[in-house]
Amino acid sequence: MVVGGIDTTIPLFQKLLNEPDILSGDYDIHWLENWAKRQKGEG
Repeated sequence: MVVGGIDTTIPLFQKLLNEPDILSGDYDIHWLENWAKRQKGEG
């Protein structure tokens, strides 16, 4: 038997809270998309 919880976005928010741009407020509407591409090695 496997008992699991619900999926959350908490790990994403924990990563984002370590990003200097987020902490300084230096981000725009495209920041998250570009960040995600960099995480995948696409940019």
